[in-house]
Amino acid sequence: LILFDEIESCIIRNPGLLASNLYLRYYYYSIKIFQTNDDRYFFELRDIINNEMKSLSIADRKNILTTLTNYSYYRVNNGELKFVDEQFKLYKLSIEKNLYKGDRDFLSHIFFMNVVTTGLDAGETEWVEDFIRQYYGELKSEHRENMFSFLFALLNLRKKKFDQAIEHASKVISDDLSY
Repeated sequence: LILFDEIESCIIRNPGLLASNLYLRYYYYSIKIFQTNDDRYFFELRDIINNEMKSLSIADRKNILTTLTNYSYYRVNNGELKFVDEQFKLYKLSIEKNLYKGDRDFLSHIFFMNVVTTGLDAGETEWVEDFIRQYYGELKSEHRENMFSFLFALLNLRKKKFDQAIEHASKVISDDLSY
């Protein structure tokens, strides 16, 4: 960031630089998205992920997805509900491309919960139910049963199956505030 103004002025003077250098585009848009809160940079980064993902290292794929997901989360929390669908698509992409675990050999229970709640907010109840059943086994064992019960309580609540929601919620025993 120390030289960012100089780099940006060089980019402005030579607009072809961004088109010709994927990593320059990636880093430039990643900085600009949070400097400006301009959705244009979100969509530019999303285009990189959608069209040029194979040209990036796995770490950079994860970093861009994290940047995009965090920005989506920020926009949703500021009332931009159109970003719920964007955030959900990013979570799905992360899962489809097997980029969701990071350097761990397990699935983070917070990530798992975020995928489910975002999917429910996006109206994807059937996908969410399949996701819970398919991936809860990748959670650390100490989170598995509570997370399964908690998320099925949320799912059944969304489906207006209140008796089943209460039944699942009653099985959750945790002092973890994320629940």
